[in-house]
Amino acid sequence: MKKQPASSTIDYYPIIVISDLHIGKKYGASDMLCEFLHNTRCDKLVLNGDIIDGRLINHRRPRDLPESQKRVLDAINRKIAEGTEVIYLPGNHDIELRDMGIAGKTILGMKVEQSLDLVDNSGRKFLVLHGDQFDLGEEKAQRLPQWFLTVVERADETMTSICTVFDKVAQRTLGKSFRLAQRVRGLMSDDKHGHPQVEKTAINYAKEKGYNGIICGHLHQAANRTKDGILYLNSGDWVDSFSAIVMDQQGSWDVLQWSKHRKEKGLKKRFFHAANDNPDKSFRPMTEKLIDAIKTVWPGKGAKKSPPSPPQP
Repeated sequence: MKKQPASSTIDYYPIIVISDLHIGKKYGASDMLCEFLHNTRCDKLVLNGDIIDGRLINHRRPRDLPESQKRVLDAINRKIAEGTEVIYLPGNHDIELRDMGIAGKTILGMKVEQSLDLVDNSGRKFLVLHGDQFDLGEEKAQRLPQWFLTVVERADETMTSICTVFDKVAQRTLGKSFRLAQRVRGLMSDDKHGHPQVEKTAINYAKEKGYNGIICGHLHQAANRTKDGILYLNSGDWVDSFSAIVMDQQGSWDVLQWSKHRKEKGLKKRFFHAANDNPDKSFRPMTEKLIDAIKTVWPGKGAKKSPPSPPQP
C-alpha cells in the first residue's frame, strides 16, 4: 500500500471501515462524520452496509437530504478524487443493491461488492461484510408489514429529537452530554440477547472458511475481541456511537471512537454548521449525481412505481 506523509492534524490509516451511516434518516450521518472524514486519510475506505437507509427513504414521501448528509457525500467524493479506493458493501437497509447485478462494478467512483476479502499488513486474512447475513432476527423483520416499520421509525425519530434537545441543554448547563438517545435505545431493545448470537455465528463462519478475522457492522455496537482464534471487529455506527474500524501501518486493528478521539486531538468546536462555508463544495455536482442515483433505486412513497434501474457508472 502507498504511504502518505504524517500530519499533526490528519490521522493516516491504510484501511478504514465504517458502516451504518443511515443517510436518509433524520438523525443519521451527522456532523461528526463530516469531521471524521476531514481529519483522516486512508488508502482504502470500506463502506460496510446501511450507508443509505433505502428502507426508510422508499416508504416515505420524497424529500431532499439534509445539508449535513449532502456534505458527508461531498467528503466521500473528495476522497475518491484524491485517490482513495472506496468500496461499498450493501447491508439490510440498502439491500436492493445486492440484487441489481452491480457487484464488481464501479459506480460513480465507488466499487460495489457483496463482501470483501482483506489481507492486512500482518498477513492476516479478513472477511468484510455487513453482518445481517448472520442475523435470524433480520429475516423476521423483513416480513413485518411496512406500516409497522414506519411507525417504529417515526417513534424513534421523535424520541431522538427529544433526547437531542435534552443533551444540548445538558451540554450548555453541565458541560456534559449524556447521549440519552443511545441509552434509551439500549434499554428498549433486545440487543443484549440477539447480538451475542449474531457475533457467534459470524465468528464460526469465519473460522469455517479459514479466515483469521471478520469485520462486520449491522449491530450498531463497536467491538474488537478475539474468540476461538478469530478476531471479531465491528465498526459500530454513525447514528449514536460515531465509531470506525481502523488498521494502522503495522497491521494492528482497533475501534476508533471519534467522540473521544476528537477531544484527544484538541478539536473543540464542531466541524459542521449549515451556515459555514462547505470546504467540499466543488464536489457537489458529483454528490447530486449520487443523489439522483439514490432516488432511482429508492424513489419514495407515492412515486411512480417501476423496477429500480442500476445506477450508471
